[in-house]
Amino acid sequence: MTTTNDDLSRYADRIERAIQAVEDARDDLAALKAEVTSAGYDGGALVKVVEMRHSEKRRQKEEARLALVRLYADRLGVQLKLDI
Repeated sequence: MTTTNDDLSRYADRIERAIQAVEDARDDLAALKAEVTSAGYDGGALVKVVEMRHSEKRRQKEEARLALVRLYADRLGVQLKLDI
């Protein structure tokens, strides 16, 4: 095989492994949701809480990044018009 073919083969193998990992994670999540439901909890509600918690963490990171953008812009004399 040529180097290009070797590269393509390695990429294809990595993609296959990533796809399998996603499928496995999906299966694990479905089993976990079933376990939560069988324990008497509302699995959908719990998933929503987890999504909200994750969303809050993302929002906090974005706010921190925005604070740095404002600081850097100020230090560089750049006026920003941010409607956030």
